[in-house]
Amino acid sequence: MREEAPVELLAAIPPALDLVDATDDDLQAAIPAVRDAVRGFVAPASGEWRRLAVATKIMHLKRPKSVPILDRNVLSVLGLHLADDASQNQQVEMGLEAALLIRREGRRNRAGLREIEEKLRHDGRERPPARIMDGLLWLAY
Repeated sequence: MREEAPVELLAAIPPALDLVDATDDDLQAAIPAVRDAVRGFVAPASGEWRRLAVATKIMHLKRPKSVPILDRNVLSVLGLHLADDASQNQQVEMGLEAALLIRREGRRNRAGLREIEEKLRHDGRERPPARIMDGLLWLAY
């Protein structure tokens, strides 16, 4: 994956773009770049191991504020189901839908997230709000 990862696609996503805290305009401007990057990281053929969960884990390493980790558990808690044979396009669109749901809920619960962020920062484990949200969703599974 390291050799095949299209990391150049991440350059179009602003490193400081925060999924939860970005303005609507800034997020809308970045969505095409995020869509292209997810499409580049998700394998083109169904059944290959480079699916949405792997793609978002790798993307999160380079854009932690912008890209939550979207594995099967997180999707399930969000009420989404990604079929094992989902096409690349289905995975990309579900990834964007899930990210926007995380944004919506992160914004609705921003005060609580801020408290968690402060506690983590105090403990030396700084995390962006979207990562806290995907972690909480994963634990809720």
